[in-house]
Amino acid sequence: MNIIYFGNYSLNDYHASAGSKRVLNQIKYLVNDNEVKVVTISEHRSDYKYNLNLRRYTNTFIYLITLPFYWFIICWYLIKNKKKGQNIVLLQSVVELNFAFPVLFCKLVGYKVVHDVVENFFVSEEELSASQKSNLLIIRLFYKLLKYYTDGILVISERLMTHYSVFRKPIIKLYNSVEINFHTSVVLQNKNDTFSFIYSGTFDMKDGVKYLIQAFNIISATHPNSRLILTGKSRTKYFHECLELIRKNEKICYLGYLSPGDLENEYKNANVTLVTRDNSEFANNGFPFKLSEYLSFQKPVIASSVSDIPLLFSDYEDLLLVEPSNTDSIVQKMEFSLENRNALQRIAENGFK
Repeated sequence: MNIIYFGNYSLNDYHASAGSKRVLNQIKYLVNDNEVKVVTISEHRSDYKYNLNLRRYTNTFIYLITLPFYWFIICWYLIKNKKKGQNIVLLQSVVELNFAFPVLFCKLVGYKVVHDVVENFFVSEEELSASQKSNLLIIRLFYKLLKYYTDGILVISERLMTHYSVFRKPIIKLYNSVEINFHTSVVLQNKNDTFSFIYSGTFDMKDGVKYLIQAFNIISATHPNSRLILTGKSRTKYFHECLELIRKNEKICYLGYLSPGDLENEYKNANVTLVTRDNSEFANNGFPFKLSEYLSFQKPVIASSVSDIPLLFSDYEDLLLVEPSNTDSIVQKMEFSLENRNALQRIAENGFK
């Protein structure tokens, strides 16, 4: 097959989002028997070898002026790279203005179109910029037309499977994958040793980081050797509210956005990893990429019981599950981790399997 991905990916190590990593891991499998290319419109440069990387200008006027020219380049790219046999364009969850015309054009020249749906953006409660709000009009239009231009759908959760089944298109559920290049094991410690929890990711409302910080503030008062590491960043108001919550606790260390190597070291040094979510419809439609990543390090994970997580894992066996948007539940599992360190190795090994 000849496969071309369309999306706002940043396919390099430093700016690799969860969506980018998902695509890269798909590509590593697909390139064995297929030709795979990626078309991106992003403010960041891509390191992927077979990539048409067009710059996304932050200035709205310049962006709108350059977009028709980009559309022409992408359409020419589709014609140039069309092969004998099956040609597929694989789209992100939604069609934004960036690819509105090229999506229609690829159907005209004989490409099959497949959506890879990892979120339900229509139920998102996150803050939107002015350009994102304008984009919603395009997104909603293409969603209504989905049954006319889509040939197949990939989804990441059972809830999305149910939601998109109404279009009566071929559909499969595909969770995130992760490349396992290294193995670390849980180091059993004495109760007097420093015990660290780590959260890495975005600080958006769906991530429920406030509940996590509130829980650790309670735990650290009774366990002076505990520590919470936070990495990642966001531009939202919620992110700044989280920063305010950690200012008064010297046992919380915010490291910002780390390079892949530095982040890997933090994972290896941590005792327990954290994947929290709130109890929103948005969180329950997706599936956290970090869960796959943490488990690949053979680290025990405290994870919110959202989406398909409770369908795949057992509490106290493979993961330590907590109720979403529940500070007390997080406190309980942090307490368990600190008081039952011997059990963490078994949980980490089961989660990894």
